[in-house]
Amino acid sequence: MNQLNEVNESLAQQLKGCLRGKSPAQVEAFCAHDWKQAARFELQRRATRFLEGLPDETLALVVSGEADLVALARRIAAP
Repeated sequence: MNQLNEVNESLAQQLKGCLRGKSPAQVEAFCAHDWKQAARFELQRRATRFLEGLPDETLALVVSGEADLVALARRIAAP
């Protein structure tokens, strides 16, 4: 089974639990949601979660560009 099939199977199992017992109108309301946008938002939220623990002064340096998270990450990850 390829990765996409595995993901779809996992999603199907999760959706079965989420939609069990819902009325057709509730299912339609669920289907009308912009799931692509919600997933984009969730990925961004997860990617920036570590910022929660930084002090305000550090965040201000990131905002101003004095502290460059991308450059630091690349330097740290370099072999």
